[in-house]
Amino acid sequence: MNESPRHNAEKNIFIVDDKLPNLRVMSDMLKQHGYTVRGVPDGATALRMIHADIPDLILLDIRMPGMDGYKVCRHLKEDEKTMDIPVIFISAMDESVDKVKAFNVGGIDYITKPFQIEEVLARVETHLSLRDMNIRLRQEIIQRKKAEDALQKVNDELEYRVQQRTNELAETNEELKTEILERLNMEKALQKSEAQLRHAQKMEAIGTLAGGIAHDFNNILSVISGYAEIAKYNELSEGHPAHYSVEQIFLAAERATALVRQILAFSRQKESEPVEVGIHMYAKEVVKFLKAAIPPSIEIRHKLKAGSDTIMGDPSSVHQIMMNLCTNAAHAMREKGGILEVSTEDVELDIRVAAVYRDLKSGSYIKLIVSDTGEGMTGLVKDRIFDPYFTTKKVGEGTGLGLSVVHGIVKNHDGAIIVESEPGKGSTFSVFLPKTEEDEKARIKEELEPIPGGRESILVVDDEETVTKLLKLMLKALGYTVVAYNNPIEAFETFRQNTDRYDLVIADIMMPEMTGDRLAIEMMKIRSDIPIILCTGFSDRIDEESSREIGVKDFVMKPLLRDQIARTIRRVLDG
Repeated sequence: MNESPRHNAEKNIFIVDDKLPNLRVMSDMLKQHGYTVRGVPDGATALRMIHADIPDLILLDIRMPGMDGYKVCRHLKEDEKTMDIPVIFISAMDESVDKVKAFNVGGIDYITKPFQIEEVLARVETHLSLRDMNIRLRQEIIQRKKAEDALQKVNDELEYRVQQRTNELAETNEELKTEILERLNMEKALQKSEAQLRHAQKMEAIGTLAGGIAHDFNNILSVISGYAEIAKYNELSEGHPAHYSVEQIFLAAERATALVRQILAFSRQKESEPVEVGIHMYAKEVVKFLKAAIPPSIEIRHKLKAGSDTIMGDPSSVHQIMMNLCTNAAHAMREKGGILEVSTEDVELDIRVAAVYRDLKSGSYIKLIVSDTGEGMTGLVKDRIFDPYFTTKKVGEGTGLGLSVVHGIVKNHDGAIIVESEPGKGSTFSVFLPKTEEDEKARIKEELEPIPGGRESILVVDDEETVTKLLKLMLKALGYTVVAYNNPIEAFETFRQNTDRYDLVIADIMMPEMTGDRLAIEMMKIRSDIPIILCTGFSDRIDEESSREIGVKDFVMKPLLRDQIARTIRRVLDG
């Protein structure tokens, strides 16, 4: 939510864009939300004005005559007076190299034109808030230093007096030292708590932003996946020249969906639903990627010997385990080259053997092994590699979070990770993951069954017109009669006037004027037996459990796929 206009007026934003229409639009938009705004169309003038009156934030175009945005930003970051001003690049250039260069010269964010007003406001507000937090933190540090200096002065004086006392004050002296130690421990605990609080607030802000992006992105993915699926199965024969291209679009959309789930899980907005994951498929994909990304001096070998390779877990997390372990192994051999080997094997652990491996129970496991012939590790380094923020890489080469995240993922999958390494002899990481007990044949049988359809009448409600068009096309192809609305108020009025016309309602949750759960409640007041399916790309208001509590029959996460929605509809209608 935006700050109040009165509060925003205290924030001074400077815009640099040689396109005067862009400059006026951005300036008017920010002024409407209460910010104080100045702007110029060229970099040299901008530098002079910024030095004369330091702003709180700068919105900077890249392509400008005379001095481009990169040079302007570099000058600002080289000047002690202006180096702390947050700079957000806004440009029509969308190549990764442009964005990387923007961050390298000191930018903190990058917005691609044409921009969405809400996105610009959200990012401006976020970075202004972060800057305020940094300023307050510096002030707190200064005040704390003064307090510590004063405390140190008192301690020095006390120690001097204690040294002048006779042996009869020895006991009192010990008590005083104990009190000082306790005070220092309390201050350390307080500093740790404050750091944790700042981190939690930062993650909360990131999570909120990720949730909003995920909602819109999953709507887009629904359209991409849906139409690709329709083209693949209904419009293109397997030998058609475009069949392979459409199939690749569909697979890319699936990967994007997994990436959104991973972002939400990392921001603690969504717990991933465990599904069956084939280890070999992801291992081959990672190996294929690495062959194109690492130097030819590193040889990659893979030995996938496990018979059954299916586990229950999160696909994006399993992919992250392999990618992180393999890239770390490649990094260890970046100078002298070597052999990177990825292998899998079946492992049966009885109670006696499982006791050797910490946190493992007896049972069937798939063992994933990633080994390298690189530098190896000392015992001290090996003992700390799973600690958060610990890294042996140079500044800018890593955050120290990779292996700690891998360790957390493995534990969440009821597995274990073991490392063996010696200096000069390379390293071997062994990951134990429990195999699924699900009946693989039953799952394959379901996938081979024809997609179920029907003749019922379905009311579809979603504020995204592209999504309603897709669902209408998809469901009509399955034999259903479909009526679709983008406005939930109009949909409710139609339902109220024709309560017996519809056999099922499919509604999005995040809609303006009336949310999907509110629409469901109002519809069930009129007709209690109407089956309703709620769907969403992201929602922190309602989930599957809470939706069932209000009487909704099922809950589906976007993007919506033909097989998924067809089977869900039949499951709901057939009871």
